[in-house]
Amino acid sequence: MNRATLIPRIKLLVLLLFAVLSVVLILQNTQAVTTRLLFVTVGMPLAALLALTLLIGFAGGVLAAMKVDQQRRPSQKVRAVLCTGANRPPDQASIGSYPDRTDGGRQHRPHGVTH
Repeated sequence: MNRATLIPRIKLLVLLLFAVLSVVLILQNTQAVTTRLLFVTVGMPLAALLALTLLIGFAGGVLAAMKVDQQRRPSQKVRAVLCTGANRPPDQASIGSYPDRTDGGRQHRPHGVTH
């Protein structure tokens, strides 16, 4: 097994383990509790409160991951420019590389002048 297939399998295993432990924790805590949130007091089973907390945390994690992924990836406009090569300066290999040149496409520059 190579690293490319091992990492996703480990992530899946950890996620499944977390899910099973969460379900066990929720099902073992069924007693009623009173919860205060700012000015509201709510009575509910502890299992419901734990499940709600788990869902809020999961949603926050997904939103944070999406934000990080969005910041890492270039925008659609940047990606279009990169893929099409529009507005891209010529690379060093393509400068002066004409098939009829006898110097192999290398441009002669004075000593010490670089591009």
